[in-house]
Amino acid sequence: MKTLRWVMLAVALALVGGLIYVVATSTKERQPTPEEIAYEIVGLVNKGRRAQGLEPLVINEQLTWMAQRRSQDMIDGEYYSHTPPPGHPTLGDMCEELGYQRLHRPVENLVGGPVDEQHLDQVPEEVLSSWRSSPGRWDWIVDRHQEMTGVGVAIGDGRIVVTQLFWEKAGFTPAGASQYNGEAP
Repeated sequence: MKTLRWVMLAVALALVGGLIYVVATSTKERQPTPEEIAYEIVGLVNKGRRAQGLEPLVINEQLTWMAQRRSQDMIDGEYYSHTPPPGHPTLGDMCEELGYQRLHRPVENLVGGPVDEQHLDQVPEEVLSSWRSSPGRWDWIVDRHQEMTGVGVAIGDGRIVVTQLFWEKAGFTPAGASQYNGEAP
């Protein structure tokens, strides 16, 4: 009889432990991917532009590729700067790789630092808040001459780097440009 009680107690404890585990893991919210964060940032940027009476920026896949590459290079290379250290690609290098002249180089906004990977859903608002509080960065966002953008987000080793690139109106639309107004494609 005593053994049966111990078995029943062990089974009850196992069930309670399992229930606690299921509740704890099922209530954890899924965190957005870096790509989802980037789309959200573009949506918030365009919301800010519309509030200024400006057209929304168009996402360009080449700018997005360069922005993602810049962000990831900063995470991998453990630096944070508009000017990469020797041996790391510059924006001019990437433009040439894509077939654009160096002088037609995009403008770059950066933000980076430590990140709590359990709260990535807060990153887009924090990024926009940072850019809004920096007149130079915000001026690029609401510059009426800007028409295309690309945003890259890289996360690693408890850090995040967000790069936003712009191309001014140049009388042409490079391949890979698509309109984006806040809904993920």
